[in-house]
Amino acid sequence: MAPHLFTVGIVGAGHVVSANHLPALRAMPNVKVSWITDKDLNRARDVGKSNDVPACDLSSGLRTFPKTDLVLLAIPFGVRAPYYNALSQMGAAVYVEKPFARTVSAHRKLCSAFDDFRIACGLNRRSWGIVQFCKKALDRDLFGQVRRVEFGMGMLSGIPAAAHYMADARMAGGGMLIETGVHGIDTVLYCLDAQTAQLVDGKMIVENGHDIHCEAVLTVTTSKSEKVCFKIEVSRLKNTINRIEFQFDNCTVFFSIVGSPQLWVESKDGKLRSLLSDRTNFYPSSCNQVLLEFWQAFMNGIEKGETNYTSAIESVLTTQVIEQLYALGPGSELA
Repeated sequence: MAPHLFTVGIVGAGHVVSANHLPALRAMPNVKVSWITDKDLNRARDVGKSNDVPACDLSSGLRTFPKTDLVLLAIPFGVRAPYYNALSQMGAAVYVEKPFARTVSAHRKLCSAFDDFRIACGLNRRSWGIVQFCKKALDRDLFGQVRRVEFGMGMLSGIPAAAHYMADARMAGGGMLIETGVHGIDTVLYCLDAQTAQLVDGKMIVENGHDIHCEAVLTVTTSKSEKVCFKIEVSRLKNTINRIEFQFDNCTVFFSIVGSPQLWVESKDGKLRSLLSDRTNFYPSSCNQVLLEFWQAFMNGIEKGETNYTSAIESVLTTQVIEQLYALGPGSELA
């Protein structure tokens, strides 16, 4: 039997779509991208022409667009609200680019408009080969029981904004934490199979609605009922470790969620270090490979009528951590 052909519509024609999503989707034999739209019709036409995808005029309203099985919503956080109702009425499944929500109540409300297996949140690091390995290693206690986890991202020179809309905190949803740091937080919670995460201490510095420094310590409870200390530091005011570290009794396993896909193990005294993996032996490794696998997992869930790691309902705890962190500083009205 031939695989089901999924038709996909795309709302948003920015860099993440043209450079990442479209190459991944076009590489999938069971996918047809039916249309693309953007508030800038010329940009939609340019991206569409480069990828052999028809452009639709957004001013006519989504309900007038050709019906598709799925819709990718890849527009700034602050302008998405009117689209959710239209998309739910269209009957399409929805892939929402992160950031998804600032509060648990908002997260659950968005999910409630769709079947749980028909709305995905773009926390795609979950598909990464290194992350999948770490999740399995932690589940099997390959290195022993994890005692502490640290995640750092950023440096004194800053993290470049992903797009011009980042200048507007309401459009972006916040700052570095929700735009970039959320990937690291979600990766840690996913690998630990975290069930709860409680803030112990922390602080946040906000400037013009953008968080520019956040540091915090949380206590995470895993599915094994183990308590793990989780330290977070996302900053452009100081140099951080710029990686995720899983610390065990006798070693530390670490990797960065950006740049070269390398997984390292280091002895407790730091005198012995070995590379466990690189891009050659853990698939997927590249951004487009990771996205392709994430999309395929989402579609598999739709076909089976089952939630999986792509489902937005499976990342509520990540949003709960984000909500706790933003409560540390001013600007919570952005929620």
